[in-house]
Amino acid sequence: MDTLNFDCAPSHVLTTVQGIARMGEDQNCCTAALTDLNSLAYIVSNLLMADILDHSQFDSLVCGDAETFTLIVDDYELNATTLIKAVADATADSGTQVKDALHQLKGSSGMLGMSALYERCAELESIGAVTLSDEQVKALEQLFVQSVAAARDALSKI
Repeated sequence: MDTLNFDCAPSHVLTTVQGIARMGEDQNCCTAALTDLNSLAYIVSNLLMADILDHSQFDSLVCGDAETFTLIVDDYELNATTLIKAVADATADSGTQVKDALHQLKGSSGMLGMSALYERCAELESIGAVTLSDEQVKALEQLFVQSVAAARDALSKI
């Protein structure tokens, strides 16, 4: 079975679907259609967020102790921010800095069940990236923010 691959943030999908809903509203479409589109935007956003975090792995790590695991996510967030900054600041002359930072980010993200970020770091690592374009860094930062948000959301439900 084919799957859809959205190479964008759930918030962009949500904004797009809401924009479509507003277009329909401008053309005097019925309120029910607008409500259906907003519901669809919410569902799509949640489905895309599900791919960001491996919930079964994350839940098995947390073991019901949200308070302690919140501290672990806080520590991860601080360290990962430093690693992403190192990737962003790297030049062609400091290629090992990028490789090391991506490897560390991949490992810590994978350990916490942040599967999408883990996979992206693995892809960049496998191609031997020594520098990243501004767009690649922004995409990595965005995926990082989404991963931390998904982890915090999962913790809030424990």
